[in-house]
Amino acid sequence: MECAALDFKALLRLANLLADETGVERVGRTELFEAWSDPVPQPVVKRRGGAWLWADRFYAAVCRPGGKVEYVYLTRTHIEEEIQGYAALRRRRPDAPALPEEIRRQFRSAMRRMHMRGTDIWLAEAYREAATFTRA
Repeated sequence: MECAALDFKALLRLANLLADETGVERVGRTELFEAWSDPVPQPVVKRRGGAWLWADRFYAAVCRPGGKVEYVYLTRTHIEEEIQGYAALRRRRPDAPALPEEIRRQFRSAMRRMHMRGTDIWLAEAYREAATFTRA
């Protein structure tokens, strides 16, 4: 089954815009392509000081120094995988942490917007010009 996602060039533009904003190292084309094209993508992770950037085919998020994790690009695929992953972990280890409430809130908000627009992709308003929606 095909999953909705940003195309590679759009994700690269978005990731490097976020890198520039947060002061982390820019994401290399080959590095991101490997993460983007992997059937089970692992995110490219960049960190400098207290700033973080995560990006793969199905999401992009940042954490600015002293801040919270902020998703700027989400897909239904990523949200479902995260929710299922936390639930599976809690079934194996009841004392495992739950999905953080702030992240749960961001997921609910993105899912509402996806539902309203009839899409499986959400991109924060401020970053829409940096990316286009396509099928991966």
